Amino acid sequence: MAVLAGLLIYGRATAQSGARRWLALFAVAAAGAFSKENAVMLAALMLLSDLAFGVPGGIRARQRLAAYAAALGSLVMLLVARAAVFAPLPSPPVFYMDNVFALSPALGAYVQRPKSRRHGPVAAGVAGAPGVGPLL
Repeated sequence: MAVLAGLLIYGRATAQSGARRWLALFAVAAAGAFSKENAVMLAALMLLSDLAFGVPGGIRARQRLAAYAAALGSLVMLLVARAAVFAPLPSPPVFYMDNVFALSPALGAYVQRPKSRRHGPVAAGVAGAPGVGPLL
């Protein structure tokens, strides 16, 4: 909803004057980014809207830059808040099912190793394969 509200504010920016419209855009973008992180796409959607449908009437290039800065300001605020919250915490462990290739060197070698001309793909992780032990 925040993305749609932000696009609506951007599209109707000619109805208001001054910094009030961009402050409203920043407030909606920040509320959206802190409630659901995919709302940081607002600036990209504003740009796509400009490219696809043209610039909303009456908005000059300088005003559009102010609108993009308001939308991107919420992203900067979110990144600063995340860094402040998560910086003192240790990095979380990588679970096997989240990244299979990171924790299974034999499987990683199978994916990264080039194919052999005689035998097709190199059999990594198979017991008895030259230079490679079992998967686990």
